[in-house]
Amino acid sequence: MSIFDGLMRFAENRIEARAARRTRMLLAALPESIQKDIGWNWTPRHRGQHRNGDIGFLGQ
Repeated sequence: MSIFDGLMRFAENRIEARAARRTRMLLAALPESIQKDIGWNWTPRHRGQHRNGDIGFLGQ
């Protein structure tokens, strides 16, 4: 493995990381309703929008 192979791999990783970051930023800029519809990291931002009572373990 030469130094150029290592530099090429580093550059490829940086390009992929930048593309992933830009995609996350674009999706985060979408309205919450669209984020929820596509399943993109949607969580309620305001207290009281979720119900903890729906989450439980079997047998409880």
